[in-house]
Amino acid sequence: MSAETIIARGAMVYASALGAQTAQALAAIDRLLAMAGTDKSKLLTAKVRLADMSLLETHTAEWREWLERHKAPLLSVVRADLPRPEMRVEIMVTAIK
Repeated sequence: MSAETIIARGAMVYASALGAQTAQALAAIDRLLAMAGTDKSKLLTAKVRLADMSLLETHTAEWREWLERHKAPLLSVVRADLPRPEMRVEIMVTAIK
């Protein structure tokens, strides 16, 4: 980890459908990465927390569409109790510049 580690918090979105919630979260990640001077092509890791693993296929479809042709980062997906009942997904990424 370099001295240029950037932590961005507060990009919360709560669309009703998981696909829309995932798409909104990924759009927020794009914006935050751009603010940090990087992009999804430089992702190292991604940690996804899903409120319901039966939604994994829907999430994965959005994830793959967003990632496009870029190399996939090391990915972990787990079921988790999220802080708010309307939250269906939480995504945390690490990228380099």
